[in-house]
Amino acid sequence: NLRAELTDIMQLKKGEIKIGIPPIVGAAFFSSFISRYKERYPLVKLLLTEVGSKKIKEGVAEGALDIGLVCNLPIENETFEVMKLLKDPLMLIVHREHPLAKERKVEFSRLASEAFIIYRQDFSLHDRIMEECARHGFYPNIVCESSQKEFMIEMVEAKLGIAFLPSKIAKSITSKQAVAIALEASNLSLDLGLIWKKDI
Repeated sequence: NLRAELTDIMQLKKGEIKIGIPPIVGAAFFSSFISRYKERYPLVKLLLTEVGSKKIKEGVAEGALDIGLVCNLPIENETFEVMKLLKDPLMLIVHREHPLAKERKVEFSRLASEAFIIYRQDFSLHDRIMEECARHGFYPNIVCESSQKEFMIEMVEAKLGIAFLPSKIAKSITSKQAVAIALEASNLSLDLGLIWKKDI
C-alpha cells in the first residue's frame, strides 16, 4: 500500500523519504523495517526525524514529512492515509522495592496516590494517560515529563515515581532495579501505525 502511494520514488528507485518517528518508539519497533528497506532500495535516502506523534501529524499534514510513524492513530481523518501496524498494551514500571513490585497485575485506580513520570505534552500518550486517570477519578501527581524512555526508566530506578511503557519495550528492560507489571482495568495501549498525506 505504501509503495503504491510513493510510485514515483519506487519506479526511480532513488530520491528521499522524510520519516517522523516518536522517540518513545524508536529502534525497538522500526529498525528492522528500515534495514530491510535500505537493502531493497539502497539509493533512496531515508531522513529520520525524532519528534512526538502530535508534531509528526503536523509535519505530514504540512508536507515537511512524507511518512509518520505515530502512536494512537487518527480516526477517520480526511488528511491522512493510515496503515495500522500493531496495538501494544502499556505496562506499569516501578522500582523493585515499590509495594506493588511483587504484583502480577495492578488495577489503574490503585495508582491515584503515586508520583507519575510521563511523556511530554506533545506526545499522544500523554493525553491518553491523562484521560485514563480522569476515567478512574483522579488527576495524577506528575513529577516529570520526558520524551526519552531511558530517562524515564532512570527516574524509576531513582525511586522518583512510576512510569508506563509499551509491553514490547517494558519486557526488554535489563535494569535490575525496575520491574514491569501488567495493568488491569486499563484502556492504555500504544496503537502504532503509519500515516501519509492523501493524494500525494
